[in-house]
Parts: sequence; structure tokens; C-alpha cells
Amino acid sequence: MSKPLTDSDVKQLLRLDVVDDIINGRISYSPEFRAEAVQRWQNGETPQEIFRSKGLDPALIGRKRIERCMSRWTEGLTRKTVRRVKTKSSRPTYQDLKKQVQKMKLENVMLKVKVEQLQAVLDAMENRKR
Repeated sequence: MSKPLTDSDVKQLLRLDVVDDIINGRISYSPEFRAEAVQRWQNGETPQEIFRSKGLDPALIGRKRIERCMSRWTEGLTRKTVRRVKTKSSRPTYQDLKKQVQKMKLENVMLKVKVEQLQAVLDAMENRKR
């Protein structure tokens, strides 16, 4: 278990754009950061490098906490189907649908980030032609 965050730690973290909230020691990160982190991880960066680049010191947050975040964020991206809980009607549960919506929102943000990156590359290429 990671060490508890002090009031000073919480204030420091809440000043960062990538931190949405901290409740009972649990840090909520912005959807944009989660999407960017997953994309950068897929491109070969380590989770610690990604977090550190955004001002999130692994010594403060905890390396295990960072690893668990990345694991949760990437877990849904590797599956193509929604896991369904077997019920009499074979319908997905509310929780399954809620998880699917969260994953789709994260994927949507990731795609928006990718489009922005590709647009920047395209703009740069067009500027070189001039």
C-alpha cells in the first residue's frame, strides 16, 4: 500500500491540470491525461516517464499506484467485446454498460489526441512545401 498523501501533497497535486480530484487518498486523473498516457505507453514510454513528464513524481504517488493506473486504463483497450454477465435474459448489466461507456469515452479522447497530432504533422508538412 502506498503511503498516505499529506495535505501538502494533495495541494501540490491538485494544482496540476492532469489531476481532476483527490478523495480519500484516491487520485482521479483527467480523461485527456489518461488517453495521452495510454497512447504514449503504447509508443514505448514507461509509465513513470509519462507521469513524471506531467509533474507527477513517482516517489510521491508511488510506483505501484502508477503501474495499477496504467493497467486499468489499458485493460479495456485490448478487448474488442464487452464482457457480459450471464443472466437469464443474457443482457449486459448496468455496471457492464457503464464500464463500456467509460472505455468508449477514453478511446474517443485518445482518438481526438491522435487527430490533433496528425493534423500538426500535416500542417508542418504543408508549411515545408511553401
